[in-house]
Amino acid sequence: MNTNWQPHEEAADSDLVARCLAGDTLAFAALIDRHRGRLERLLRVLVGDAALRDDVWQETLLRAYFHLDQLRDPARFAAWLCTIAANQARTQRNTTGKTTLAWEELSDRAPNALRFAIDVTLSPEERMIQNELASRVRQAITDLPPAEQEAVLLVYLEGMSHKEVAAELGATLSAVKVRVHRGRRRLQVALQGEVDQILPQQWKEHKMIRVDVHDIMLEMADPGPDAQQNLMPKLADILTGNRIILLKEQAGTRAVAIWVGPYEAANILLGLEQRALPRPLTYDLTKALLDLGEITLERAVVQRLHENTYYGNLIVKVGEATSEIDCRPSDAINLALRLEAPIFVAGEVMDQIAFAPEADGMYTLAASTAAHTRTISDPAEREKATARAQGKIWLPVRSVSMEQLVQDRERLVHEFAESLTTERARWLDEDAFRQLIGTQLW
Repeated sequence: MNTNWQPHEEAADSDLVARCLAGDTLAFAALIDRHRGRLERLLRVLVGDAALRDDVWQETLLRAYFHLDQLRDPARFAAWLCTIAANQARTQRNTTGKTTLAWEELSDRAPNALRFAIDVTLSPEERMIQNELASRVRQAITDLPPAEQEAVLLVYLEGMSHKEVAAELGATLSAVKVRVHRGRRRLQVALQGEVDQILPQQWKEHKMIRVDVHDIMLEMADPGPDAQQNLMPKLADILTGNRIILLKEQAGTRAVAIWVGPYEAANILLGLEQRALPRPLTYDLTKALLDLGEITLERAVVQRLHENTYYGNLIVKVGEATSEIDCRPSDAINLALRLEAPIFVAGEVMDQIAFAPEADGMYTLAASTAAHTRTISDPAEREKATARAQGKIWLPVRSVSMEQLVQDRERLVHEFAESLTTERARWLDEDAFRQLIGTQLW
């Protein structure tokens, strides 16, 4: 054994595993000390009873120590350790039956309503409403199937990403996403009637900010200062450029940028301009079906932002019953425009990701990127997001007339046809360009 080794030395996990296998017990202690917080956080969610949690903790450490030679990738010690803990927790639960969740011991990031915290700013009536709602929410989570319960608690109460949960539970990323989605759907069903009865209308709309679709933007390569006065998209911009929906608050100047697909953006533009096509599109058909079923769309909501993905809801009314439907924000906006329903963004989302216009009143990619990078905790991911936006600008689609778009299309098709002669070999390898004539520009 190397007697000069220090427990807190900045050694990689793989080095500590190797030392432990060579007989250095202090190396194992250092590994556990390094990942103690991560393991405790996982067991708080998986094992509600404190005494049973201690048993699982001890069994996890014993199994990890005596089976360390079975670890194939020493660099993944933490994930391996958490997988052992998750398996031990499930074994304990199957043996003793479902345990009551220890809500008071959840992470500080868990909502106060679920941690029995007292909010002194609430009135007695509001506190009673909050406590009643919290009790029913806790019970609904407790009633979830074990796999879905684990995923929901780790994602929404412990604030972990789907990738982190997958590593902790020893599951695939797709499996975790399915568990979270199913858990959310079960909770929506279980709590729909409860929430409608418990919360007064002003609570339901608390911190919801009314917005309008301000514009649709096309992300394109920056042509440089000489071309700023007469911006026109290039062929590659039309085929591969991102489309962005700008939602601007009605009572202010802040905006939220949501990246959508070309089809959804084209339909939103048609809805803004209230243009009727000879044949109905999917959203027009959906509107007709809702009208036929006498279903009223009360509002569309951009509810939250999680792992760079926006989540939307449709609040619909059928007779006297009101329901909330999970959907993509682009679908919610499209239907809201056609049914003339108001659009809202959750105040938390607006505070998190919104950005202000420049001095000339324009909303820019640079400002949106700066707001977006503030929400990214990983320095490497922040750097990627910043690099992706470099050399690009936004072109407001609504600032270009339809006649100009038609002219641009003809010009681009002509350029493409000419390039078939000069760059024939390259174009023949591009399936997307062979479909150019049938491609919707916006």
